[in-house]
Amino acid sequence: MGAEVFTDDDGKTKVRVVIEGMSVKANDITDATTVGKAVLTAADGAAARTAIGAGTSNLIIGSAAANAAAGNHTHTATTITSTAISPGTATNVQGILAELAARITALETP
Repeated sequence: MGAEVFTDDDGKTKVRVVIEGMSVKANDITDATTVGKAVLTAADGAAARTAIGAGTSNLIIGSAAANAAAGNHTHTATTITSTAISPGTATNVQGILAELAARITALETP
């Protein structure tokens, strides 16, 4: 048995173990899925991402109801809706917080 240290195309250090007379190919791994085998034989990171379907979604960043919000998007407290918390009647976060603050104030007032 021998070992070989090498640097892959992405600059990562890897170790390859060599057992004399033995060779394992991705297709020889009987419990590997088709996707797993494709990742094992991918020529580079881009091919591996393609194999697992990364970066292939049709997700749309936008403001429509079916769109995903951008990472830097914020929601104002008046636009986040919820079910009213009894006995309150507010149905957005700002209103619910105002009702809770009023109830706390009432409890703290002697």
